[in-house]
Amino acid sequence: MTDIIMPALGMSQDTGRLVSWLKQVGDWVEKGEPLMEIETDKAAVEVESPASGYLRQLLVEAGEEAPVGQVIALLEEKAERSPAPAAAILASPKARALAAQRGLSLAQMHGSGPHGAVLVADVLAANAPPAAEPPPTPSHEAAKEAGPQTVEPPETEAPLHEAPLSAAWRQMIERLSASWPATPQFNLLREVEATQLIAWRKRLNEQTQPPAPKITFTDLLIRLTALALRQHPQVNAIFQHGKVWRCQEIAIGLAIALEDGLVAPVIHHADRLSIAQIAQERLDRIARAETGRLRLEDVQGGALTISNLGMYKVDGFAAIVNPPQAAILAVGRIAERVVALNGLPVVRSTLLLSVSFDHRVVDGARGARFLDTLGDLLEQPPG
Repeated sequence: MTDIIMPALGMSQDTGRLVSWLKQVGDWVEKGEPLMEIETDKAAVEVESPASGYLRQLLVEAGEEAPVGQVIALLEEKAERSPAPAAAILASPKARALAAQRGLSLAQMHGSGPHGAVLVADVLAANAPPAAEPPPTPSHEAAKEAGPQTVEPPETEAPLHEAPLSAAWRQMIERLSASWPATPQFNLLREVEATQLIAWRKRLNEQTQPPAPKITFTDLLIRLTALALRQHPQVNAIFQHGKVWRCQEIAIGLAIALEDGLVAPVIHHADRLSIAQIAQERLDRIARAETGRLRLEDVQGGALTISNLGMYKVDGFAAIVNPPQAAILAVGRIAERVVALNGLPVVRSTLLLSVSFDHRVVDGARGARFLDTLGDLLEQPPG
């Protein structure tokens, strides 16, 4: 047998929440094949199987939490499996604990889980109290003797209805709620002229042939932000466990809005990739995010996230730092605006940049120098 344990997906993780099993009991699983989805503080990610074998038993159900290192499933390497154990052996840890607490025997329960495994719902059903009989209706004479009764008005429907929260939305709430009061943040703004940026993108797309993806302004932002981070390694850092940690690679997070929440997968080695490669990586992350198939490496690393709302006609905004990262770049739309040039009003296409920094990692001067470099790169791109 091979033990499948709850993996540690973060430096400070003590427990993990199992979102779903991607295989069923009895299925053959290859080493490296996606086996389960685990919820991190950033997204639900697929975790690969550490070995090959038949999935023999699931010890933790979808939706349950387990300590890091606890055995949550069993793999059997043999090609021919012995008969599955009886349902009274097969039970989730939570069901076992609940049955023991209520003094119930698992052997006498009908399990509704895989191979007859007893689940929490089975324990609750076995110990459900009998339905109470309705009270007798008083006779007409008894009602007359009791005199007039006060009639309570019927309960009206509540004016509010609870909106169910998806796992992604709950993660966003927890992450940003922890960031806002705990992270000393400050914000820097700069308006940059986008004339050369627009021309650069046009030239690149004229040179792009299908099936290569079209280049977007987000792709250019990722590339130029990575180059700016290369020149300012102090910004390419995170704050965790009370210490500042310099990142060994330049990885850029990309905020992606989904129907059920916000995720920020990472494009690794963004300073080494060509713009065409960045565009392909961006499409890959979006596709994985939209289908719920982000990998562990897709959400790890990165010191800065880009949030671009320009496509929604937003002029500018200030974003909240995504811990433990040091900064987040908020980008508005490119629009024609009246600016001063040599003392005269002229119309130019401009772009508003807003960078929020964790002051524990970046001070005002370092943040300003980083934004100055990024703004210059956007106004005079290297291409």
